[in-house]
Amino acid sequence: MGKPHPVALRARVVVCMEDRHAHRAAAALLRVSVKFVNDMVVLKRETGGLEPGLQGNGGEHGKSGAVCGAGSRRGGLPRPTSRWMTSCWKLPRCTR
Repeated sequence: MGKPHPVALRARVVVCMEDRHAHRAAAALLRVSVKFVNDMVVLKRETGGLEPGLQGNGGEHGKSGAVCGAGSRRGGLPRPTSRWMTSCWKLPRCTR
């Protein structure tokens, strides 16, 4: 999932809209999508601020969460008990 746009860019969008620019003109000027301009106008009107909301599901549910139990940090795979498994458990994962 991508990162939210900075608050400074969000503020510039709202200032541009307060200067009576059209949505498409503001989007072209700031090199963002028209949907982003629309979303920022609605966010400013409804909440009064421009802070980004939380992303994702919070880790409480989903494909690999509590539904099947496997892969979940809270409840799936048990911790290894043997000495060899404990040493392998702490090794970093390979990244490609």
